[in-house]
Amino acid sequence: MVADPDPRADWWVPVDVAAYLGVSASTIASYKSRGQMPEPERHFGRTPVWRPKTIIDWHEFRPGHGGRRPIRPQSEARRASD
Repeated sequence: MVADPDPRADWWVPVDVAAYLGVSASTIASYKSRGQMPEPERHFGRTPVWRPKTIIDWHEFRPGHGGRRPIRPQSEARRASD
């Protein structure tokens, strides 16, 4: 996995997008197949690519992003219900 994809790069391939979002490359393939992310801007061979700004902007404003409450560890959840 790519640790920190370079936002100044010309293109991001799916593993770069996955690293940026903190998900697996297969999740990116699922998002793409379900139309849950921007269409690739180009293909190099069979590899879809996006401009980093496209992904960064989409991620910042995508539905559900940042609106979810953090999941509490089970032990903390039990203490709260006691």
